[in-house]
Amino acid sequence: MRSSPRRVLLECTGDDRFQPSDQLVRMVREGHLGRKSGRGFHSCVAPRRNL
Repeated sequence: MRSSPRRVLLECTGDDRFQPSDQLVRMVREGHLGRKSGRGFHSCVAPRRNL
């Protein structure tokens, strides 16, 4: 599994400006995938539903 779309662009173009940041690579490796995991750059908490 690729860590980010930037890695795909890097592989396709060979242009270093598409190199993903170290922080992004680390977060993906640690499983911080945003909404999918509830963790990422921001915490993702499901909204409470008032019924």
